[in-house]
Amino acid sequence: SCGDGTLGEPPRPGQSQCENMRLLLRQQQRIILGRSDVAGWAAFVKNPVNKNDYLGEYMGELILHREADKRGKIYDLANSSFLLI
Repeated sequence: SCGDGTLGEPPRPGQSQCENMRLLLRQQQRIILGRSDVAGWAAFVKNPVNKNDYLGEYMGELILHREADKRGKIYDLANSSFLLI
């Protein structure tokens, strides 16, 4: 929620506009995938960014906990666990 009251929650004091305009307008940084020198694949930002800059919205695959557990066991055996829950 933006905190502006549009989703039924009480608006925050002094807040009349959505603070997530970059998300709303899809103003995100260019992200490229590549091999990391440290550990396998990684995401890299194409342009210089500052700390706390908005990069983009992560929209990964949504899976049930049961499926996550199943995949987790396989990834653990391969020593390659990267699940976001």
